[in-house]
Amino acid sequence: MKRTVIIALLFIGGMASFACAQASTNTFSLLITGDVIFESSWRPPFRPAEKLFEHVQGEFEKADHVWINLEEPITRHPQKSPFKNLESVRRGKDFILRATNSNIPRIIRDSGIDSVTLANNHMGDYCSQGVTDTLKGLEVAGVPTVGAGRTPAEAYRPIVLSSKDITVSLLAFSDVYPSGFEAAKNRAGIAGARNEGAVRTAVEKARESSDFVIVMMHWGEHATSTVTLRQQALGRRLIDWGADAVAGMHAHFLQGIEVYDGKPIFYGLGNFAFPGSKPQSKRTAAIKLFLEKGKEVRANLMPAVISDDGQPRFVNGEDILEELDGLCREFGVSVYPLFSSR
Repeated sequence: MKRTVIIALLFIGGMASFACAQASTNTFSLLITGDVIFESSWRPPFRPAEKLFEHVQGEFEKADHVWINLEEPITRHPQKSPFKNLESVRRGKDFILRATNSNIPRIIRDSGIDSVTLANNHMGDYCSQGVTDTLKGLEVAGVPTVGAGRTPAEAYRPIVLSSKDITVSLLAFSDVYPSGFEAAKNRAGIAGARNEGAVRTAVEKARESSDFVIVMMHWGEHATSTVTLRQQALGRRLIDWGADAVAGMHAHFLQGIEVYDGKPIFYGLGNFAFPGSKPQSKRTAAIKLFLEKGKEVRANLMPAVISDDGQPRFVNGEDILEELDGLCREFGVSVYPLFSSR
């Protein structure tokens, strides 16, 4: 039997570090990736949806639960959002995204992905109807969603997992989006993090009934490894409100890791299945969290590279971990050893 080695968050000499430890049979593993799209308007032809995860599906199957951020609606609705800045779109500073292949929800499920986050700045690109179509398609395929809904109550509602004697709540919010993308009384939309009262209520309520609360955040600035003051302030507040770990994305580049009050904030996981031209956008690291009753969250970094047409592949990735180690230094965190046993 393969020995499972994880990277545990510890404090050594005043500096937060990652060290190897062995998981028990009562450990629940949650694998989280960065941004995922299936169809791209800027880099056709795109990898066939059925093939997108063929090199990582084996690792997906080893995890108890796989959770991704879906960065585009799945819809054939023709009307684009009136809330996007069309000048930014024209200049290539922003994009209007969607996938039209109605088989994608089934492909997501069959690829070993267990749940999907919809809280991001593209989910409303084809209006509230695009959000509704995405929710319906994933529901029919049996893929739970979080971070968007037909009402605010649905958008801010967690996915609740019960396994191996623990209860885990998954929550997702976006801090970057055009006004008008948020779920409202008569409009399907996302769970916006600008409504901090709603975010705090959701996290605190989940904390009351869960052993672990894990939050996925869409935040920060595009195409940078620099963590903003807003990210750091919001990440720490999420921990204060009851989150056990925060996994961030949106920048499409890797960003550093902070350990706050003994709990990890992964500020930016980068892309995962996403075509890009910049070298930084093709290097990524998924995380595998290990959750066990009565113990702190532990995490394994899983470096990956992404092909030109968006297909991810896990690698040993010493260069990726070295890059990430440098990004972590400002937070007093060191990443070692420079390999990942999964």
